[in-house]
Amino acid sequence: PAHVGRREDAGPTDDIDVFWRRTPFRYDHSQPVVVGNRVYVSFSGTLFRLNLATGEVQWSTEVGHDGSSTPAIRDGIAYVTV
Repeated sequence: PAHVGRREDAGPTDDIDVFWRRTPFRYDHSQPVVVGNRVYVSFSGTLFRLNLATGEVQWSTEVGHDGSSTPAIRDGIAYVTV
């Protein structure tokens, strides 16, 4: 079954280092996909590629819908359902 990535209680809090935090990604973003040093995530009809180390947006593109489907990456090409 699908997992929404949320839980009712707090997760582990010991020995956690937050390297970066990104906004405006809220609860309605896709699951992030990590490929090498890149993070792909879709949010409100836009696909973003972020730098894994810094969280900086490297590029973004409109994908033609208001959804937030999780992208699939193969051979450097991002695929999303619309």
